[in-house]
Amino acid sequence: MTEGVTWAAANAIFESGDVVERPVHPKEPISIRLSSDIISYGGWLQVRSPYPVRPVIYDASGRLVKTLETIQGYSEPVRIPLEVSDLPRGVYWITSSGKESVVSERFVPVR
Repeated sequence: MTEGVTWAAANAIFESGDVVERPVHPKEPISIRLSSDIISYGGWLQVRSPYPVRPVIYDASGRLVKTLETIQGYSEPVRIPLEVSDLPRGVYWITSSGKESVVSERFVPVR
């Protein structure tokens, strides 16, 4: 499926056998983005949030392994350095909680 088709399917309502597209209204104006999903020692994290957020990193078992500094809210995205050389090999998720949702990105540190 293409991204557009996936989006349309995820945002459809079935009424009386007909597909009716419903409007999407994001609850959160918060987002995070990594420089890459494979990070060698360090990279950057881009955060967009109108209020302060504190990103955290979880390992594949769901255990909290690292808490980052609080990032103040800004109207524009903020890019901060991300140091991961202290993490063992594995798969991790960097997560940030908003007022009504949680956003996350998966990454793998490599040496």
